[in-house]
Amino acid sequence: RTTFAAPALTEPSGDDPETTAEVFDNLHNTWVLVYTGDWIIRGVKREFYPCRDAVFQETYERVDAAAAVGQRLGEAPC
Repeated sequence: RTTFAAPALTEPSGDDPETTAEVFDNLHNTWVLVYTGDWIIRGVKREFYPCRDAVFQETYERVDAAAAVGQRLGEAPC
């Protein structure tokens, strides 16, 4: 099991043997369990949190990275 963390104010719990990692959510000042298949997302306030794959797939859509960069720079999509 791997733990990713910002400087911890509390220690990881490790109570659930099904977890594969823990991330420290510095926005809520707590450790959050991560399970196999979860996506780890960095929020706009630099907090980290897991997202189940099914929720991730329903919420986000795949984009072509080159097209996305061009659109961010104000170029017309190819």
